[in-house]
Amino acid sequence: MEDTNENMRSGGWNILMKRRGKAVFSWLIITLFLTGFLIGAGCTEERPSGSDSAPPPAILVDYSRTGGIAGFEEHLVVFENGQAVYSAHSGSGVIMLDVATLEEVRTLLDSADFPNMSNEYPAESQGSDYITYVIMYQGKTVQTETTGVPEELAPLISLLDSILAFGNMGK
Repeated sequence: MEDTNENMRSGGWNILMKRRGKAVFSWLIITLFLTGFLIGAGCTEERPSGSDSAPPPAILVDYSRTGGIAGFEEHLVVFENGQAVYSAHSGSGVIMLDVATLEEVRTLLDSADFPNMSNEYPAESQGSDYITYVIMYQGKTVQTETTGVPEELAPLISLLDSILAFGNMGK
């Protein structure tokens, strides 16, 4: 027993410390390497001038329609550059509007006189199969329902619905 204690005091303990010291040293080297790598990641090169990506296009109109007997929910965002992103019961996707359609959307939005519209145009009476339409344009949101759609919004809603239908045709 005395030999074991002596061994622990001298050689055994030293061997254990040497092994632990190597592990600590290895861990320290790996940690310093990874820290240096993380600090330097992405910071080692200068970006060439003009390489910044362009800002995303501005949103022209954000449109959604929900409800009906089936309780569907469809959403369309038209960007200033003519790109339109949609999601519907059949899927989602991106389409590029032609110049004439994009101009028609702009014309109908302007002719609706959005800044002077009320925020809500509810249906004249309750209906379980009615559709709710929400249109956001230039920071203003207008919500309306089946039978409550104001005259000035009807052509716009019809056009936006047709864009949604066109997007869904490919699905």
